[in-house]
Amino acid sequence: MKSRGFTLIELAIILVILGVLVGLGAGVVGLLIQRVHYNQTRERLEANVEAVVGRAELNRGCIPAVDDPSTPYGYCSSLLRNRTDAWRKDFLCLVADEIANYTASCSICARRTTSLTVVDEMDNATHSNIALVLVSAGPNRNLQTAIQNTSTNTTVYIPLPGTPNFDNYTSSEDPLRPQSYDDLVRYVSLSELKGKLRCVYSEENLRILNHELPYGFVGSAYQARVYARGGVPYPSNGKYRWCVEDPDNATGAGLNFLCDTGDPLSGNCSSTPETDWPRCDQLLVNGTPSASGNFELTFWVRDNNDPSGGEDNIASRTLVLTINPATAGGGGVCAYGSPITLVNRGGNRYVKVGNIWGGWCSTIFSSCIAFHSVTVTSNQCLRVYQNSSCRSLERILFYDNLYSADTSRDCVVSYVNGTLQD
Repeated sequence: MKSRGFTLIELAIILVILGVLVGLGAGVVGLLIQRVHYNQTRERLEANVEAVVGRAELNRGCIPAVDDPSTPYGYCSSLLRNRTDAWRKDFLCLVADEIANYTASCSICARRTTSLTVVDEMDNATHSNIALVLVSAGPNRNLQTAIQNTSTNTTVYIPLPGTPNFDNYTSSEDPLRPQSYDDLVRYVSLSELKGKLRCVYSEENLRILNHELPYGFVGSAYQARVYARGGVPYPSNGKYRWCVEDPDNATGAGLNFLCDTGDPLSGNCSSTPETDWPRCDQLLVNGTPSASGNFELTFWVRDNNDPSGGEDNIASRTLVLTINPATAGGGGVCAYGSPITLVNRGGNRYVKVGNIWGGWCSTIFSSCIAFHSVTVTSNQCLRVYQNSSCRSLERILFYDNLYSADTSRDCVVSYVNGTLQD
């Protein structure tokens, strides 16, 4: 019996079926490759966000971007872990101008606002206070994401995927080519970035450092300073703006509140316009008191977080200034600013004598010495330790602490195992 072969019609049908299967397989493979590229690009976007955060951690909370004076934002592409996406096209990296390190006050943790905004059609929302934007040109290798600049803010517009004939971005490397929109964008809000930097308990928050004011005496010259730290300081002509609420009328009793650029207003600071708050690094309280009593003072300080609006950081602290009668404390003549001698009358102690810098006691270049007696001037401070290696800190003392303790006004104060005694 002879074997029967395939007819031409049967062979043609088989070839057609094989062709269809090969075509379907090629299409599936293409889709799988495209999906792999999308996933790789999204992973690279997240890795690049972490890379920028890492650089900010090493750079005092600032992003070391490259400044372009013609735009209100900086370029951060040089910080990326992966410079290109899965289609081998460079990422575009933008950082809000306020947190780039070429600005005078770029601290991320102290910031409340930025001028960078994202309009995202995917969730039909506008997102303000954006810190960072990363853009991939997508499979068409055409960067299309629109960046609209004004004098006060930068808006990054993200249309819906597949939006036809779209391309609002152009440069010498990426000329205008309207196509179906397929960019991949990852943006990071300021609050998200602060969370990544663990800013919740940051020491960069604006705050007043003083916890008390030194005593004064009727008829004796008085002087004290109120210090602030953190926030977003002004770059020059005074770091902060100040205001004082004086409900007990300390100014009427001979006391002054002085700033380099004018006297702070006494009144309702919360309703006083920002421009009426004078600027200086520290607020000076001085004068010759003419009446005794306890004067409640509320000191307010605000920074330069939002130069064109009302979103500055603001802090306040209420302190009580006690003015004693002229005969109080033994009638000494130790005026504020006179050197005060601190005598150790307790156990063995050791000290480092330093200088006051912005309300902080700096002893980094000071020697550790045995504490018998130390003379402290108005711009000095000291750290007291319990061992000779100066590693077990017991107390930090400023001149104002000693002056407050010297009620006899003889410029001598005793230190007894962590406490000050006259």
